[in-house]
Amino acid sequence: MDQHHPELILGRSGTGSAAILRVTETRFDTIALAESTPIPGESVFGSSHSHRVWRMMNALIDAQPEWADVEVFEQAREKILQYGLTTGMSLEELFKLTDPDVILGLWTAAEAKDADD
Repeated sequence: MDQHHPELILGRSGTGSAAILRVTETRFDTIALAESTPIPGESVFGSSHSHRVWRMMNALIDAQPEWADVEVFEQAREKILQYGLTTGMSLEELFKLTDPDVILGLWTAAEAKDADD
């Protein structure tokens, strides 16, 4: 029962280009990988999406504590989206916003527009 089961995985070579590396799984379920240059995880994968959202929401709630309430935040979010659309931004562009300063800027502009109306 010393049988090896070759499998293929997608890996990276030292140049950064994708390469298919042959690996073998031993009877002890360890995987032997071809030698390659280590790549820092942050530069390859970036921080997780949920962590970026968490950081963004913390910054927004620090600036507008009432946004910790889901209903209040959703009302502000709707106002921001509606205002952004009136400025010519697409919904796709608005949904991609992750910079708290830009989001707060849109909210401030939407509030100012409401005050003028």
